[in-house]
Amino acid sequence: QQQQQEEEEELVTPRTRLPLQTPLSEATSQSIECIVDINEILKRRILDDRPAVRKAALQALETLVKTHPQFQKSFGEHSVLVSGRCMDIAMSIRKQALVTLAEFVVQSPQDPVVVGSWVRGVLPMVMDSESSIVDKCLDNIFEVIIDPLCN
Repeated sequence: QQQQQEEEEELVTPRTRLPLQTPLSEATSQSIECIVDINEILKRRILDDRPAVRKAALQALETLVKTHPQFQKSFGEHSVLVSGRCMDIAMSIRKQALVTLAEFVVQSPQDPVVVGSWVRGVLPMVMDSESSIVDKCLDNIFEVIIDPLCN
């Protein structure tokens, strides 16, 4: 029985033991490295050739911004990329870019880069050929500009 335990211990690789033996400070630095990697991946995927990939990247970015405060540091660089997607050929990408930029402005209303990206990306969408995008744009403008003034 003892020999069987020794054999099982040999099967456990150092990688599977790592999370249990990793100090908290080291785990945190690994998490930060992972965030940097996710940022780079999302930047590339937002500019991908396939519309489904671009939309998924925008949705993932929006979700990460809502749930992880560490992403607020990179609002500026992401907002510039997202504002460029507001003029995308695909209607679904334009809609998602609008929603994502609105979330950036809600999360960081004092950041001039984010607000400038929102202005350059969202306001021209009022003249979009697709009526559903114009409606969503007007709702967004009301939510970001008019509603805070009234409250």
